Amino acid sequence: MPRQPRPPSTDADLDVRGAVPSGLSGRLTGVGGDALVHSLTLHGGRVSYRARPVRAAAAVRELIAVDGSALAVTGEAAVVELNPATGRSRPIDLTGPGGPPVAGPRLDPATGELHLVARSPGGDHVHVIVSAGRLTRRSRPLAGARGDVKGLALSRDDLVVVTDGALGVVRRAGEAPITWIPTGAVAPAPVQTYREGDAVVLLALTPSLERWVLRPDSPRMEREVLDAAPRRFARVATGGIPGSLWTTGGHTIGRHDLVGPRSTHRNVSPALAGDFALVPDAARPGAADGWFVGFFHDTTAGTTELRVIDVADPTGPAIAAVTLPRHLAPRTRWAWTPEDGRPPTDP
Repeated sequence: MPRQPRPPSTDADLDVRGAVPSGLSGRLTGVGGDALVHSLTLHGGRVSYRARPVRAAAAVRELIAVDGSALAVTGEAAVVELNPATGRSRPIDLTGPGGPPVAGPRLDPATGELHLVARSPGGDHVHVIVSAGRLTRRSRPLAGARGDVKGLALSRDDLVVVTDGALGVVRRAGEAPITWIPTGAVAPAPVQTYREGDAVVLLALTPSLERWVLRPDSPRMEREVLDAAPRRFARVATGGIPGSLWTTGGHTIGRHDLVGPRSTHRNVSPALAGDFALVPDAARPGAADGWFVGFFHDTTAGTTELRVIDVADPTGPAIAAVTLPRHLAPRTRWAWTPEDGRPPTDP
């Protein structure tokens, strides 16, 4: 087959409708299978857009911001470091002899460590921990997995991994073996895990938003549907035990107050709500202070917008919006890096 031409680079300062808050400064890096790495920089109330051709832009299943760059896990189970300024990419080996990564990475913001699950050539699953700065790594086996591990969630105390139909939980400290519990859920996407007393709680998309509770004296889990509407992307607003969670799916944004619980939906038709970041406001350090910075894709008009919404007013109008120079796929994944280079605290 003839080689497809590379898409052109783009640089543009975008017209802002409304006003970008002065405290909202950083960069969004996005990859969505169009052979481009996209970058939006917010600074001083202005928004600039850059797109660069990149070979690793297809079939990205994970994307996180680490140390000012973006790490993408491709469908071929390879980890690629992306430079949004140049479009250059380079493969990096996070798992070593543990084998290719099958879940993660997840960043522990308290330690700077990256956590992944890899599958060895012999078929065994391994929990790999990469130190801050990526200078060293250590690993331990996750024996007895019932199928392929599809995702992981991390708390201060626990690692939770999910497969089709089962869930494994293990303490991060010590040498205790992993405990496997049947779930009956196919391809769940773990969002966040935390402890309530001795119980381990996992928030997951199935694609409904669900709350799973695992108690140490029970071989079964308690399963509660918090929002039956299908969800695609989810972010926790605060670290530790979450007070609220935001999701997108179809034509709606959802804010879910987990103490209650109660869900509020905002219809954004005709646009499809895509990926987003929750950015805290340093000048308003409360749990509900900050911004929802998300992407909205109108497939009929062929446009993609970036909108900024105050998280304290989830049903109010966007306080700022820009239209991107090109239409992006709703599946495009984004990672936020604040201007100081530190990634935000979210899963």
